[in-house]
Amino acid sequence: MGDLRTKKIIVIIASLLAAGFLVFIVGKALAASYYYKAGVGYLRAENFKGAKENCLRSLYFNSRNPLAYWCLGRSFMTPKRASDESIEFLEPDYQGAITNYEKAITLGIEKVELGPNYFFTALDDLGNAYFKLGEHDKSNEYYLKVIELFPEKSFFARYFVSVDYMDRLNKPKDALDTLLPALDTSNAKNYFLHRVYSRLASLYLYFEDAGNVEKYARLALESVSDESKNIDINSVNRAQDLLAMALAAKGDFVSAEAESKKASDAAGQQICLLSRYYILVENYVRAEEIIKQGLKSEKPHARCIFSAARLYGAKGQTAEAAKYFRQYLNFSPTLEQRDIFVARAEKEARKALENINK
Repeated sequence: MGDLRTKKIIVIIASLLAAGFLVFIVGKALAASYYYKAGVGYLRAENFKGAKENCLRSLYFNSRNPLAYWCLGRSFMTPKRASDESIEFLEPDYQGAITNYEKAITLGIEKVELGPNYFFTALDDLGNAYFKLGEHDKSNEYYLKVIELFPEKSFFARYFVSVDYMDRLNKPKDALDTLLPALDTSNAKNYFLHRVYSRLASLYLYFEDAGNVEKYARLALESVSDESKNIDINSVNRAQDLLAMALAAKGDFVSAEAESKKASDAAGQQICLLSRYYILVENYVRAEEIIKQGLKSEKPHARCIFSAARLYGAKGQTAEAAKYFRQYLNFSPTLEQRDIFVARAEKEARKALENINK
């Protein structure tokens, strides 16, 4: 009788322990879910501090939840804003975003309910975070996954990959093939289009397609207004210069010079770009006038130095041409941006010097 009673007590205790353990597990799951949902609520309200605190609490109860890591990654990609003093906006922590997004991907964020949406955001933000940190190979890795897996939402991915192809990797054809489809994506943003149009105009200039240079330069300028926010002044200036060059290529030099002077950084430097077209029609007098204007600057722009070399080469003044080609090759390595045009100019300069020295 005693043994039977003992067995019953043991069964009761075991049942209570199992029930307690189950309650504990369920309680943890409920707590994890509660804090994650609270974190997402703060995230939607753009209270990124509250989002981080609650998603961290969620991970305390379930450290294997990819959604909580996704929530943290999104929180660390806080945009810079100061328009609403009632909300505390923090500086972006790109490394924090990277750490948490990559953990979310490792834990299978794409497999949860609505996973593709979370997976897209993680990939897109990872591309952006690595780009901001200057780690362009890693940025391209994630952005190219966006282009492959989510082509309809690859607007920013296509833009930033093409920028790297143009500015660092010297891949103009790949840049154009990557960027042009961005205009047909579902997440194209009007406020950002002037950057895309300006880049397209630059690429068509590289391939000497004056018609498309004019088309996309005009689109870039038309897509901004005095009331526009998030204007990238470099893109606007580039578009202004590209429009000037497209007009010069058509022989309309009066309009070309007028357009070039509209760019805010035009004085004495950007106008040197037009000298190429004066050289092509053998108007060496005007070409030399505008090049000398650019060379008067305390720190002459590389474009003006290269234009001078081209001018004197066209005039058969090989000693002067060689002088400026050498000056350009000495100067170009110091340029902050060594893009497809610099790479081509360096190649042309070296070839010209080889021919002069024969």
